[in-house]
Amino acid sequence: MGCIMLKQRNDSALIKTPSKYLGLMLVVIAVLLALSIILILSAYNATRMDMELVNKIGKIRGGIQKVLVAISLGVFSDLENNQFDHDLENVKKSLKPEDYIKLQNAVATLVQSFKNGISANDTSYIYDASKFLWEYTDMLIASYINQREQKRKLFIWGIGLLMLMFMFIIAYTFLFINLVVKKLEPEAMFDTLTGILRRGRFIDHLMTNITSLGRNEYLGLLMYDLDHFKRINDTYGHDVGDIVLKETTAAVSRVLRPGDMMGRLGGEEFAILVRSKDRRAARLLADRVRSAVENTIIPQVPGGITASVGVIVVSKQETAESALKRVDEFLYAAKMAGRNRVRSD
Repeated sequence: MGCIMLKQRNDSALIKTPSKYLGLMLVVIAVLLALSIILILSAYNATRMDMELVNKIGKIRGGIQKVLVAISLGVFSDLENNQFDHDLENVKKSLKPEDYIKLQNAVATLVQSFKNGISANDTSYIYDASKFLWEYTDMLIASYINQREQKRKLFIWGIGLLMLMFMFIIAYTFLFINLVVKKLEPEAMFDTLTGILRRGRFIDHLMTNITSLGRNEYLGLLMYDLDHFKRINDTYGHDVGDIVLKETTAAVSRVLRPGDMMGRLGGEEFAILVRSKDRRAARLLADRVRSAVENTIIPQVPGGITASVGVIVVSKQETAESALKRVDEFLYAAKMAGRNRVRSD
């Protein structure tokens, strides 16, 4: 139907394009959310467990200090025989097997020596065992603190993924809004029954064309009205009236030139913009429009259909409202002259 219907089809194609990506973006957002939660929880849980392990190893070191103090003072009765057992059991699951065995053996040496009593000759051996325990637990603590730093990086990655997810959500929101706007735009721009421009959009185009009119250019404005349309509705029903509107609009659209703009002003009243370097272009088109309506055959309306047409050449000094008012006067003149005819300025 000329450029207006083509534009509507293009908008429909644009509507389908963003919707392909909405589902994909939702999947990406869900994956990012899941990954970020897993990373953050894993990093938090591992860091908490590492700190608990460091604290437990610290208790073992505290026990070593007590043993050393007991040895140096020769006071052994104040120490509990199982002081290390509970702490060792707590750290067993968190240590590597080889680390646990080394720690257990060194602690066992201290504990057994303490239980059996320590002679002066054993003191150096006990000090060596204590020194090993001290240095070894120090190494373990440093190792787990380093691991904690590594897990902090996981936490940072998790936060980064969360931020990326929020960026995707923002992009998704804008895309969704854009999709909704594009879906609503054709409904706001085009008449749902005939598929041509609505009154408001047609007037916008009229104003734009008036202000952009160049030298040696003419802007023709046609307004046509279906004759006795109320009688058709009353006699054959509104369903037939809708068919008449659609069929006559389709017939008129076939005689339009590329670039001509057609709109429905309301009811059975239509308007067409004709921009050309030929002043007669609008008048010539008006005759074709009238003939197209007259030649439209609709079986439900045996009496046939005709249209009255008014035509003007819009001046650059006019407003859209004044141009519509002026062309309406010529349309009225065509009706008063007997209908099914054209009147122009």
